Amino acid sequence: MRKILQAENLEKVYRVGSVDVPALRGVSLDVEEGEFVAIMGPSGCGKSTMLHLLGGLLTPTSGRIIIDDEDLTAASDARRTDIRRRKIGFVFQRFNLFPTLTAEGNLRLAERIHAGGDGKKDDPERRREILGLLKLEDKMHHKPLELSGGEQQRVALARALVTSPAIILADEPTGNLDTENSAIVLNMFQEMNYRLNQTIIMITHNPEAAAMCKRIIQMRDGQIIAPPHWFEGGELKPPGLHHNVSLGAKKLLLPPENLGQNPGAQEILKGAQFATSRPEVRVRGWREMVDGDGKVVAYEVDIE
Repeated sequence: MRKILQAENLEKVYRVGSVDVPALRGVSLDVEEGEFVAIMGPSGCGKSTMLHLLGGLLTPTSGRIIIDDEDLTAASDARRTDIRRRKIGFVFQRFNLFPTLTAEGNLRLAERIHAGGDGKKDDPERRREILGLLKLEDKMHHKPLELSGGEQQRVALARALVTSPAIILADEPTGNLDTENSAIVLNMFQEMNYRLNQTIIMITHNPEAAAMCKRIIQMRDGQIIAPPHWFEGGELKPPGLHHNVSLGAKKLLLPPENLGQNPGAQEILKGAQFATSRPEVRVRGWREMVDGDGKVVAYEVDIE
């Protein structure tokens, strides 16, 4: 797989009065195209600083960041803004939607910014497609205050997706949501990762949110403290029959290679009960998810 992001020996030091306060201490990270990565750690560990560096919102004290073959750290301020505009989508904890614009209007504004403000990019079909994928087609003309918190966060995700960015950076995207809406939003993130092969890096304190990702990175004291733990479809390698399922989740997305390695895969798809982080979860049905060439990219499993 192609590396979509490379961070090499990142350091960030803040000057507080006469004291240097290190926030990142030599962090290196590679992310491949199509990965869904969670970054976890206690408050003050440096995870938000790292996300802001990766998004070009801050500049590192030292180190290098390459996003989709473009060197973010070597760029001028104007060039860095241009890379951020074209390559990166953001999803924030507080939604950051324009309150006077409808859901579609927020997406249209993102398109204009992506196009450099010249107004040449206007793709209503793309907007309808993304809002439809996120089950928001009937909310296109609603303003943020007319939407629930979960719906607002899905609009924020749609806004990030509509310009087809190389990478989406999500900063505690479920931090302001209740359990039910958190599960809905996380399932949408997971579905966009599989359906669109969208690369996502997500900051979270929530272990259930992290369990939806393919890889978890733990940070402490400005450093990555352990090798990444790999997940596929919520399942830890080596494959077994234990799946991490968020409370309120109605679907589980399983990559085909995961099923191929799993001796119990066919029993899962036949509707047998299987061990999960939620007892008594049962499979109701399943369907194949295919790409434009007819290749199976995942199995969408309905659970209860």
